[in-house]
Amino acid sequence: DRECALAAVTKHGRALQFVADYLKADRQVVLAAVSTDNIPAFCDDMASLAFAADHLKADREVVLAAIVKDGWALQFAADHLKADKQVVLTAVSNHPRAFTAAAASLQADNNFVLEVVAKNGEALWYIDRKAPMWSEKDFVMQIMQRNRAAFYSLTGRAFSFIDKKAPMWSEKDFVLQIMQLNGEVFSYVDKKAPMWSEKDF
Repeated sequence: DRECALAAVTKHGRALQFVADYLKADRQVVLAAVSTDNIPAFCDDMASLAFAADHLKADREVVLAAIVKDGWALQFAADHLKADKQVVLTAVSNHPRAFTAAAASLQADNNFVLEVVAKNGEALWYIDRKAPMWSEKDFVMQIMQRNRAAFYSLTGRAFSFIDKKAPMWSEKDFVLQIMQLNGEVFSYVDKKAPMWSEKDF
C-alpha cells in the first residue's frame, strides 16, 4: 500500500528496504525515505538510497537529497553522479569518507582535491596516500596554504601522507616557505641537502 509505505519511510527512511519493489521505484516514496534518513555512525552503510531502484540512484535530485542527510550515501549513487563535482563536494561536506566513493578521475584531480579539503579538512585522511600529488611541490604548498587548519587540527600525522623522498625536500626556497606554514615539516627536510652548509639558511 503506497500510503502506508509513505508513512513508514517518512518516519524511518530505512523502512524503504521492506517495501515492495514497485515502491522502491516510486520517486516520491524514495525521496521521502532519503530525506528522513538519520543514520547512526556505527551503521552508516545502511542509507535508504541503497534500497532504491537503479534509475533513482541515477536521479540527481534524489541523490542530492540523500547525501545532504548522509554524505556516505554517495557510495550508492550511479557512476555519473560520483563524477559530478558538485554532488561529491556536497557529500564530502558532511561526511569526509564520501571522497572515497568519488570517481577515480576526481580523486586524481589535484585541483578538485584542494577543493575537497577546503570544504572538509578531515577529507585529508581519505586521499590516496600513494597518489603522485603528494610528491608534487605545488600541490603540497597549496593544500597547506588553503587549509592550514586541517594540518594543525590533525597534528603532524597529516604529514605522513607526503612523500619524504620527493626532491622538493632538498630545495631551500620550498623548505623555507613551507616551514613558515608549519614548523613540523622540519623532520621531512633532507638532512644531507647542500642547504645545511649555507649560513643564510
